[in-house]
Amino acid sequence: MTMTFACMTIHLPHVVIVCSYYKGLPCWNQNPKLLPSSLQWDNYSKAWDIAPWGRYFLNTVLYTVCTVLGVLATSFMSGYAFAKLDFKGRDSLFMGYVGTMMIPAQVTIIPVFVILSKLHWVDTYAGLIIPGLTGAFGCFFMRQFIATIPSEIIESGLIDGAGQCSMAGRNPLVGKTRL
Repeated sequence: MTMTFACMTIHLPHVVIVCSYYKGLPCWNQNPKLLPSSLQWDNYSKAWDIAPWGRYFLNTVLYTVCTVLGVLATSFMSGYAFAKLDFKGRDSLFMGYVGTMMIPAQVTIIPVFVILSKLHWVDTYAGLIIPGLTGAFGCFFMRQFIATIPSEIIESGLIDGAGQCSMAGRNPLVGKTRL
């Protein structure tokens, strides 16, 4: 009995949405029944004609590709620096950065909006993509992965004349995936 009630409670909004697909505007305004009196099959074609769905799809692809590549790049660079480079205050800086994961996103919404509006980035791709590139979880995850790579691989590359950027970009990930 409890499971039946739970299933009905969970799925009722889906049933209402599916039934609403085929309602016309008079059914919405005058007759709020679950099932419409007549089925409006042209609602889908009207939706495709009214909204620029191609642009919506392009925005989604652009946002996704830029955000994923940006998060991978920034997380890898910061993770490599925290895992393999020795500098003063490295551990305390890392703990402070990872500690920002305890701050709820709701707390930072207004300050981020104020910063974006001062930069004139509201309603732009930069304002949508760039704030998402600074997540502490990606840095933490990459640091933990790069810390498992033997330092001897990096040291041997440095002895052979490769720089830190070359070693960060080539040997650690390629060497780890080959093992």
